[in-house]
Amino acid sequence: MDSDYAFLNLPPKIRLEVFSCCTTLSLLMLQGTCHQLRAEVKSRPSIIANSYGFSNTYYFITDKPINLIVHDINRVDKDEADFFVAKCCRFPDPKSPNYYKVEFDSPVNAKQLLCRCCLWLHSRSSFRYYIKAQEHFFYVWSYCDSCISALDMEAREYWLKQEDLTDDELQHILTKIPYRKSRDREGEMDSDELSNASSTDDAPAPV
Repeated sequence: MDSDYAFLNLPPKIRLEVFSCCTTLSLLMLQGTCHQLRAEVKSRPSIIANSYGFSNTYYFITDKPINLIVHDINRVDKDEADFFVAKCCRFPDPKSPNYYKVEFDSPVNAKQLLCRCCLWLHSRSSFRYYIKAQEHFFYVWSYCDSCISALDMEAREYWLKQEDLTDDELQHILTKIPYRKSRDREGEMDSDELSNASSTDDAPAPV
């Protein structure tokens, strides 16, 4: 068998062990490699439902085969973030680590975006955006509203200064974003904890 398919030479039990260690995104990628792996992954709903990042527990309850799709993912591992943004979140802006760049007139393809801080997927309404004058784009920060709101003023200003904003733009944004310490998914996180968390990704870490 071709070396590209060497994984299929492994005993089924070993392949199942590999599947059980995969994130939901990894299982989705494996599912798309060939018909055999697609069938094996799809027919193991308990493995998929227990994988890191799986959002839909309906299949696990009913024990039905899962036709895994990207919308079944609600979070990713930090090592998967760049890949996920490039392949699964539409309109990434390669020029900036802090912005997703979205056209005004584009269809709403990116219904969910990845927060580079907490690594959860949120609806686009959970992200602040800023419209650049005389451009047909708005820029959506890759930190969700909850993560930005958890920053104190000093840390937030440092984070925003990494972007190409004028002083007036910066002050306008700082006054428009409310403080909020609570986190919907992960409890409370102060600015020091957020600084430590954000240092694991490509976005500038607050200080």
